[in-house]
Amino acid sequence: MPGDKANYPELKITVQGDGTVAAEVPGEEQHDGKIDDNPLLRETLAAFRDWLNQGKLQIERESDLVLLGKLLYQLLFPPTSGVLVKELVFRTLKESRAAKTRMCVQLAFNEAQADLAGLPWEFLYDSASSSFFATNIDLVLTRFVACNGKRMAVGSNEPPLRLLIVVSKPSDLKSVAAEDVIKAIQSFANDNPGRIVLDDPLINKNFLEVQARLEDKDNQPHLMHFIGHGRYNKAKRQGELALLQMDSTQADWVDQIRFKRLFTDSGCNPRLLFLQLCEGAVVEEAELIASFEGLAPTIVSAGIQAVVAMQFPIKNVHAGKISTKFYDELAKGKSVGEAVQAARRMVLTYNPLASGTPVLYMYGYDGPIVSALAAPPRPSADRTPTNPSGGGPDSPDVARPSAEPPAPTAAPPRPVPNAGSPIARDKLLDAGARKIESMNLEAKEVMSLNHSMYISIGSELEGKSLLEMKQVLAQRCRDESDPGLRDVLQEMSAAAERLM
Repeated sequence: MPGDKANYPELKITVQGDGTVAAEVPGEEQHDGKIDDNPLLRETLAAFRDWLNQGKLQIERESDLVLLGKLLYQLLFPPTSGVLVKELVFRTLKESRAAKTRMCVQLAFNEAQADLAGLPWEFLYDSASSSFFATNIDLVLTRFVACNGKRMAVGSNEPPLRLLIVVSKPSDLKSVAAEDVIKAIQSFANDNPGRIVLDDPLINKNFLEVQARLEDKDNQPHLMHFIGHGRYNKAKRQGELALLQMDSTQADWVDQIRFKRLFTDSGCNPRLLFLQLCEGAVVEEAELIASFEGLAPTIVSAGIQAVVAMQFPIKNVHAGKISTKFYDELAKGKSVGEAVQAARRMVLTYNPLASGTPVLYMYGYDGPIVSALAAPPRPSADRTPTNPSGGGPDSPDVARPSAEPPAPTAAPPRPVPNAGSPIARDKLLDAGARKIESMNLEAKEVMSLNHSMYISIGSELEGKSLLEMKQVLAQRCRDESDPGLRDVLQEMSAAAERLM
């Protein structure tokens, strides 16, 4: 059930209306920060944002995104101000890493700073740890949504969870190719029988038809995944999503107030709403993220505890990988934030640009949506064999105590994960990342090792069974001349051995 406590510590960084930057942890606050007012820096970041929204920025290497991440860092933590804010932020992060405690970093923006909120903060880069905030294994990065009412944790539900996909492709807008994403989610549901119930998708429905589906009290979804078009209406200053008109197949642009009514009028409050623009969706005026900055607070105020939104159009292959990883982590009992962070980290090895696409908006405390899988019961060690014939103690059918202890039976062999196990691969990469963090290297060396591990080694492990991954790592250890990378490979090999 929902609670009123955080699962792990929170660090809140807020940009006030006047550009002041404040940092807050339980028991301590600092307010001496100030957004960098360099106009060239802001124009450069705005250009990055527009290129990302329009799909004009082609980046294939993680290192190429570091520049963008460092520019965002300079904007938020300029060298000329915020000494106390920066000291609190990075002391807190350092202490969290030392204690091996996950930290939730919340970014919050006053509504007067809408332009800043529209920047791709999921690429914020920390040179001290040589990692992006959004993919750091020790962090969960969220956008904090200020709302009225008491903060609550995202509630757990006993499985099965109902998942509803809504796809909207109005005839007067560009096509939305959602088939691959739907197949990926269907595959995930098929792999988790009894835990995920995937209802028939709602495809090309109008407002009332979607509302009628949500009013079905016996089948209201716990999770809802929308695939379609979004835009920002400058005149209304509101985000909008496209459903179909009542009497035609053309777009009915549903603003955030009407979209909220879908849930309030139907009495349906999903734990999670996933808003996704896939390849082929239209972005009007390069302001997709602005639409979500308006939509997300309104949706959260309707009682939906978490909103995941894609801030840029994304290729179907990457959208499918993100969705599958996200829902897989939820089914294992991970929190919403942990699932988003894991999905970002996973897709980083395929397409670094896609790793900064998912944005998590929350007001409540991060937490799991579904309880973790229970461990299978173990047979009792002192179970007395039964006599099916009902004989007494002298019956030959009754097992008698032996004077000698029975010979130990061999333990059953541990199952080796199937070929193409992405979970095992992620665990090995996580072990390598922790090893790199413990090596006290210079930032450039850390960046080089991370790049080699995620890009070179990660691609070699793709699609292989755990046994095959172990063999690849052993061979790489024998061939590797760089002592640092060899240490990382040895740690990953040891992790593979523990998983066997």
